[in-house]
Amino acid sequence: MILDGLLIAIKKPTSYAAFDGNQLIGFHINRIHTPDEFPQLFEGKLFDPNAKFEYKNDYANEIENGKYNQNAEKINIILNECLKQIGKFFPSDLRNLGYMKASGTRPDYTNNGLLYYLFLESLKDYEKFDCNYFIGFCSAANSFKMCKKIGMKNVFTFPYSEYKVNGKPIYQNFPDGATGIQVMIGRTDVAMDILTGKKVPDAHL
Repeated sequence: MILDGLLIAIKKPTSYAAFDGNQLIGFHINRIHTPDEFPQLFEGKLFDPNAKFEYKNDYANEIENGKYNQNAEKINIILNECLKQIGKFFPSDLRNLGYMKASGTRPDYTNNGLLYYLFLESLKDYEKFDCNYFIGFCSAANSFKMCKKIGMKNVFTFPYSEYKVNGKPIYQNFPDGATGIQVMIGRTDVAMDILTGKKVPDAHL
């Protein structure tokens, strides 16, 4: 599953890894998508003014019959369910789309500005590839806070309590307070303004 995701990401050189000597201390994996990819990526569901997130009562069949092992499939399905439905929530002026697929830093490098730097470099790439909007899925509370700080908007949430197999939730709420996958959309110009200290428009979406 990880390899499949990386194969998509490396099609365009927009992902980053940070090292201290020979030690990996942070990473940020990005994807760029163009309009010709939207119909397949979002199953033809785009720009719906009455968009609503919908989930199934149970995902046992999908997990059991997926192409990965069951632990990997549990992650794959919840993220894919969010990805294929986010197109309904896109603004109609979307050109190209940036996708913050994954990011992280070592705990001892959390508060030194590294993650902000990785975000900033990613946004520069989004501008380069004419991505006027970008998306991210936040599974933890800290990533959700970070996305809100750069002006991203939460368009829907997939609660962990509703992601079930045989009637039982697959995941519990996280110790950090996260209760589901927070699905975020941001405007690239607004996020750049925030990270570079410029004035931010009142309405960013």
